[in-house]
Amino acid sequence: MKKYTFISIAPKRFGGIDLLTPLFFDLKTNYDVKLIQFFYKIKAYQDLKKDDFLYSIWKKSIDKSYVLSNSKIIFKLFFNFKLLLRIIISKNVILLTDGKISKRNLKFLQYIIFLKKAKFLCHPSILSIEESNNCKNLINLTFSKKSNKNLNEISIGFPKLYYSWKSEVHKYNVENPFIKKDQKLITVFVPSTVKNVFDNEELNIWLNEVLESISIYCPGFLVMLKPHPMLEIKILENIIEKYPKIIVEISYLNPSLLANASSFIISHHSATILDGLFLKRKVIVYIKLTDNWLKRHPDGSVYSKLNVLFTSSQKSLYKNIEKCLENEMVDSMNIESLVEHEYGVLNLF
Repeated sequence: MKKYTFISIAPKRFGGIDLLTPLFFDLKTNYDVKLIQFFYKIKAYQDLKKDDFLYSIWKKSIDKSYVLSNSKIIFKLFFNFKLLLRIIISKNVILLTDGKISKRNLKFLQYIIFLKKAKFLCHPSILSIEESNNCKNLINLTFSKKSNKNLNEISIGFPKLYYSWKSEVHKYNVENPFIKKDQKLITVFVPSTVKNVFDNEELNIWLNEVLESISIYCPGFLVMLKPHPMLEIKILENIIEKYPKIIVEISYLNPSLLANASSFIISHHSATILDGLFLKRKVIVYIKLTDNWLKRHPDGSVYSKLNVLFTSSQKSLYKNIEKCLENEMVDSMNIESLVEHEYGVLNLF
């Protein structure tokens, strides 16, 4: 196999970095490739560095990285020149770029890739698996099991299902335990707020009901709140103060590490649900289906179709916590059948 150079225009948010890093790690572990990444948004890079585990895997994977530290036009032009130069001087280029780039830049990159006769891949976010991009010379990556040939797609499966990633998660938890040996952990993935969809007041009610339910049914458990990167932490701190009888901490650990160490997980609508499912943990998805929510998500939540304990009221939340305590591990998880996780990376070449 030829030695390929993957040049990645990094996603603008941490969630995209978290999604793609397992892919890069698998490429670096199993194939003769060179990986270069360009960050146009410094916050995404800063959020990556906060996650010690993900950052350590990222450093093992990426050969060279560039970060745009100043948003002034002159700096952007120079940064674009660096990207262009890298594409021109590299052999067997495969360019991976975020799906949300301007039409002008898209045409420019298409032209360069056309001249180089290289692959031009587009990675959508996990929440837009069904989306496709019909631009010529552009191949759309999907994380579902099957690709749609009519839309010029290739499927790579879901990277966090790759054996290389899961083995690193298990190894890290053993070598770097962050909870006491006999301590039982519940992880709560706390969502961000969106105006007219799920606002601060709704978040306040949601988290209070979650912590109240845990305090009733799970005394003595350690509760880790994993906040969405865009969430204002002061909101969480104010809520935690109301529950002095339970042990609640805010964690910035990687969601895979938290999921792997948890007895069970409680989450809102979030891709972190998949971290729990792929590591065979029971997941409670707690979403109140308000009118505002249903306007944005008519089906309630795409994750409700997976093997989760879906609940929309505090009463049913109680019942699902009881179910989790009866059997913490998932007995017959068939989540792997939903996404092609072995050898999906070969479709890139």
